[in-house]
Amino acid sequence: MTTTFDMDRYEILGPIGAPGMSRVHAARELATGHEVALRIVRPPEHLRAANLLERVLDAARTTSPRIIPILDAGWSEQRMVLVYELIRGLSVAAQIVQCAYDRRALCHHVLDAALGVAEAHAEGLAHGTLRPTRILAALDGPARVTGFGLALYEDRAHLGVVRLAYCPPELLGDSGDAGQGRRADVWSLGAITYAVVSGRPPHDARDTAALRRAIRNDDPAPVSAVTTDVPAVLDEVLACALDRDPDRRYADAGEFAAALDRALSSW
Repeated sequence: MTTTFDMDRYEILGPIGAPGMSRVHAARELATGHEVALRIVRPPEHLRAANLLERVLDAARTTSPRIIPILDAGWSEQRMVLVYELIRGLSVAAQIVQCAYDRRALCHHVLDAALGVAEAHAEGLAHGTLRPTRILAALDGPARVTGFGLALYEDRAHLGVVRLAYCPPELLGDSGDAGQGRRADVWSLGAITYAVVSGRPPHDARDTAALRRAIRNDDPAPVSAVTTDVPAVLDEVLACALDRDPDRRYADAGEFAAALDRALSSW
């Protein structure tokens, strides 16, 4: 890994997206011809002075093949640049927006992601910003997870409704980093699964203030009340994952993945 990032080593091929304060581009490494994804971030100045890059890399050091690794990183003109393997395929978010998708097949992509997060949990890591855009369904293999370490610069106070919908209630309080733990990841995985099954997140509100109140204070409706043809066991799995009390949720993504796997086998 380098401290100063040389953008001239890469040819920008085109934009992939602009999540939050980032810009993501497909690029080609000129020396090798390998295609990669460049995430370019301009974090707040107070974070740039706090070893942010080193902390992001430490939070993303997992050996799980289901996690998209950071291949290179550095600073370029006060911008943090993270280089990832380029995954050909659609995110879970993109497939939900398309509406015409196989719910059970997409739930299996979430299961793949949960297994990857479980492997990271076993290594002492947590994600902290799981949502449908973070799960990429590769064309040539299982779904994979991106975004480990990015919770360190996310501005939680100004999240829009799309990202806020997948934040656990403890993350929305005044307790600093309380949301960055295994049980917080479980809640987010449950919310993603709920959205895949029903077509919408577990709490649905038009503005951020109402959505924050709902996530903190209200239990979501059973997913079977929102859509049809859902096994009762899936209601039970999601009720546990989405419990507002972290201590009553599955302890980690491994427990959630095992429960989700059993529920999908009966569907």
